[in-house]
Amino acid sequence: MNTLSVYQQHNLLYDQESFAMYKRGGYHPVKIGDSFTGNVFKKYRVVHKLGHGGYSTVWLVEAAHPAAEGGASVAEKHPSRMWLSLKIVVADAGTASREAAMLGRLKNEPGIVQLIDSFTHTSDNGIHLCLVQEMLGPSLGSVVQTYCDDKDELEPEVILKLSRQLLVALKSLYARKLVHKNDILKIVGKPQVEEIERVDGKPLGRGLPVQIVRKAGWGDWVEEDENDIRLLDFGESFSETEQPAILNQPINLRVPETIFTKRFDHRVDLWQAESIIHLLLFDYSPFMADNLTSQLVNQMIHFTEEDLPAEWQPAWEAMEKAKRPTSTLARRFQDQVKDKHLKRLKPVIEQLMRFRPADRIEAKDALVEIDRITAGM
Repeated sequence: MNTLSVYQQHNLLYDQESFAMYKRGGYHPVKIGDSFTGNVFKKYRVVHKLGHGGYSTVWLVEAAHPAAEGGASVAEKHPSRMWLSLKIVVADAGTASREAAMLGRLKNEPGIVQLIDSFTHTSDNGIHLCLVQEMLGPSLGSVVQTYCDDKDELEPEVILKLSRQLLVALKSLYARKLVHKNDILKIVGKPQVEEIERVDGKPLGRGLPVQIVRKAGWGDWVEEDENDIRLLDFGESFSETEQPAILNQPINLRVPETIFTKRFDHRVDLWQAESIIHLLLFDYSPFMADNLTSQLVNQMIHFTEEDLPAEWQPAWEAMEKAKRPTSTLARRFQDQVKDKHLKRLKPVIEQLMRFRPADRIEAKDALVEIDRITAGM
């Protein structure tokens, strides 16, 4: 594990991708100006960082020198500089990509991000799968946040247009990016970079980046008037005949059937679509649970204003029971009462202290319990 205190301190160490993930099996260390050799283009040069997640970092790259007929055909559609995004997956994820396979099946589908190239790259941290995709814009959430910060809101026709595009493209998990056209470097700005140096002056360990780059801010995007939605991040996608055992989802994007059953299908996307449309309308997601499944389900029940299906009720009741905090009395007995005989007083106290008088045990019954405890000493 990398201890951040051994490095010269600056904010980017803490508010970008987890530095601890730069290890064997983790992220590939990238710096501005690095080049990668692909199959469609001979050279992808890194010019900025677009984002990061738990399993990858994503970079803005300039593609040059078509390496094959595919590269030439792609380049013909873009006579100016070829801006693309490069997703570099952590080494532990392996090189067999469900995402690449799914994007191959969805080539030229409307509303789906297009996969341009895929290849592997070897670093000190392992072998990384690299996916080159068409260049997209900011995340939908950041766009909505920008409007919210400016005390503005999306026009009704834009909300309806994006909602329709989302529903047309409902073969993926969820919408994350928007497409736009302009001089990309003007919009994303110059990369903000902090060099990584140890406090003691010693060289950095193998597999560590020499710099941390702040992800692009997209500050000038709001001047654009061409807004189209794209679906991407197909790491958890699946076909109907290849359903995975589990579906990894952020807590607030979980769908109810994945909580209460082991059966799910393409209709998980319908639930996800509502979350996106809600975001467009109200500037925030419908559910905001703090990593508590029971809290999320409670919000779902109140939001939908319908009861859970009968077959889910036993699991929900067990979930509700498990989430109840330990009572003050239980904590006191656990922390302060060490004698095993005295611990048996807990149910006596609990039965004496009931809200309804009729529910309280009589003195004679309490005495019986105390006599039993005494007899067992």
